[in-house]
Amino acid sequence: MVNIVIGESATKLLSKEPLSNNTKSRQIQHMAEDLNNQLIEKMKVKEFGLQLDEATDSKDAHLICYTRFVNGNKIVEYLLFCKGITAGTKAQDLFEILDTFVCENNLDWSKCAGICTDGGRSMFGCPERLQAPV
Repeated sequence: MVNIVIGESATKLLSKEPLSNNTKSRQIQHMAEDLNNQLIEKMKVKEFGLQLDEATDSKDAHLICYTRFVNGNKIVEYLLFCKGITAGTKAQDLFEILDTFVCENNLDWSKCAGICTDGGRSMFGCPERLQAPV
């Protein structure tokens, strides 16, 4: 296909590139880690917000976390992580997943401007103390 679209010289160059599943998998993993590291480095110097949600399918549960912050003159949003929930889905269990991620990546909790969830009162287990912003 490369020969037809681009030509024989490109075909020869491409044939020198290793295309095994493991090689491509490692390259994709390396790119993902690099992007994640760039995101973490930006979060270390900016105030950020977090949005949490639980996702479940027939047998697995995951905690999904997005981050938002101002970058230049735009508010940007990125997927920060998706971690399996193994211990339980109570507030303390979910917070420990989040706190572990924050600590492992040397993020500063004081730069966290807010956390948003889809079911905050029930998720955090203290409906009488949580209030929605007015």
